[in-house]
This record gives sequence, C-alpha cells and structure tokens, in this order.
Amino acid sequence: MKRIGSRIGASALDRATTQGTGVPHRLTRVRPLEQAVAVAGVVLAFSLVWMLRGPNYDFVYDWLSARAFIDGLDPYQTIDVLTDAYGLTSELQFIHPRIPGALVLLSPIGVLPFSMEYVAGRLLTVASAIGLAWIFARISGLRVAAVLALVPIALLVPPFSWVLAVSQTDFLIAALIGATLLLVRDRDRIAAGIPLGLAVVLKLWAWPLGVALLLGRRWRAAGGLVATFTLLNLLGLSFPHVSIEGTLRALDSAWLAHASRSASTAGLLGILPILLSTLLVVLMISWAIMRRDTSWEVLFIYSIPLSLIVAPILWPRYTVSLLIPVAWFLSRQPTRHPAPNRPDLDHSSDHSSVI
Repeated sequence: MKRIGSRIGASALDRATTQGTGVPHRLTRVRPLEQAVAVAGVVLAFSLVWMLRGPNYDFVYDWLSARAFIDGLDPYQTIDVLTDAYGLTSELQFIHPRIPGALVLLSPIGVLPFSMEYVAGRLLTVASAIGLAWIFARISGLRVAAVLALVPIALLVPPFSWVLAVSQTDFLIAALIGATLLLVRDRDRIAAGIPLGLAVVLKLWAWPLGVALLLGRRWRAAGGLVATFTLLNLLGLSFPHVSIEGTLRALDSAWLAHASRSASTAGLLGILPILLSTLLVVLMISWAIMRRDTSWEVLFIYSIPLSLIVAPILWPRYTVSLLIPVAWFLSRQPTRHPAPNRPDLDHSSDHSSVI
C-alpha cells in the first residue's frame, strides 16, 4: 500500500510541476517581497482607472446596446439613434455589432447609469488584464508575482494601452482563450469549452479555435463551446425586440463601416482574401492533424494567429491574444539537464573532497 501511495503521490507531483506540458514548474513558496511587488503591480494597474481619464468610445457603444436590450428597445439601431434615445449626442451612423448572446452577457453593464460607464469600463478592462497576466504565468511557467508586477507598465504601451483607451473586451477574450487551453489540457470535458464559447459570443473572430478542438478530437470541450454559443444566442433571441434579421443588419453595417479602415485581410484587399484565408485555416489545421506527432495543443495555438488572419474586421488591439501563443512557446523551451557523462555531485557522500 505504501508503494502504491508513493506512486500516486509522485504522479500527482509530476502533474503539478509540469501542468501537462513536460515543463517543470518551481513549487517554491512565494516570498514576502514578491507578494509586495505583485500587490503593488495590481494597485498601480487599477490606479490607471483614475489616472487615464477620457471617453470609453467602444464601451459607450456596449452600454448603449445593453441599455436598449434591457429597456425593451431594438438594440440594432444606429449609434446616433440610440444616443438620442438616452439624451446623448453622436453623429455615428453604424450599428454596434453585438450578436444576441453578447447582449445577454453585456446586459449587467446596461443597468449602470451612464455616469458610471467610465469607471465600470476601465475597472473591467484592468481586471481582465490582471486575469490575463495570471493565465499567461500559468501557461508559460513564469512566476505569477513577476508577471503581475509588469501589468501597469504593459498597460502604458501599445497594443495594451489601446485596449485600455477604449475599454474593450480584448483582454477578456485572450484570458478566456488561455483558460480554455489550461482546462482542456487538464481534462477534456464540457466545462472546458465554456470559456471559449463565451469568447466566440463576444468576438466571432475566435471561431477557428473551435475547429481546432474538433480536429484535435476534444469532443467534449467542443460540445461545451457549441452549447454555450447556442444557448446564449437562443436566450437573446427569445426577447421580442431582438431578431436574426437585426443581427445580420448589424454585422453588415459594421463590415461597411469598419472593414476598410481596419487591418484585416478582407478590409485591405476585399472579400476574396478572407475566403482564401479561411480555406488556408482549414488546410493547415487538417494537414497538421494528419501528422501523428501533432497534438491538439499545436492546432489550438496555431489557430489563434490564423483566426486573426481570417477576421473580417481586425483592429491592432486584437493582437493581445497572441500572448497565449507566446506563453505556450515559452513553456516549450527546453530545460537544462546535467551532461550524461559528468559525475553526479549530488550523490557524493563527501562533498568536501570534490574540487
């Protein structure tokens, strides 16, 4: 029994130290200085909410859509119409492209008064950045305290500062993608696909990651993604003032208003490149899955930049999601091992005799 118990304990320790990647993680106690540095980084990050005052343009659009949704108004009206309905002013004549499921997720912010939208947007953005930093450390194997200490510095430089400037969901999207990687790595289950389902609901450009899960035979996680996406959208469509026709109109309006101004392949060159890029995603992932030495993680990681390639609208701040492949590649770096022919000094009983 002791022998069996020791084997189980060793196996659990191995999983804890490698987290399924084969890369050892240090199981060391966090020092008080590291704790202080991490806390200081988090405090400084949240202090940016008051230091960088200014309008949250994109978050205002989310607030308008969410407020119209909970008030029973058509959320798929142009921005100038919605602002006029709530005593605000705007000359923008495009429809904010939030699908029904996203309206359900964003509805809590619509409960807040407009005077609170600035603080709420900044707080949610910084909190998402801190969550993303924690997930980055978990994937890469770096010390969590060190990564958290860098958050306030990162938020001052592009592309991270661009996300904070408009209080968009890009940090949250990246964190949800990273959480999916960690959860599916632990075990293929339905709950593991829920974070990615939420990410696709908020930003449709992440859909190729679901294809990667399917081709990687992570059936339960893929099912969790599909179930999350379907249920949230059905819930949104159950309200009489939300319709599929309005959703398609919003997506078309966003395409006409933003595609040519964004950095997307389709926006720069037309609709043909996005079709070819989509085909490229399918071919590359299919080719990779046919290689027996290719794991589902490889498919998942490479699908992140490929998702950005096929995105019909691509703002530079979307690239914060590339932190997940960066963390993954850091975790794959080989560790140093002692030379095979060199004597192991640790087994020497008399260390004082070794010169």
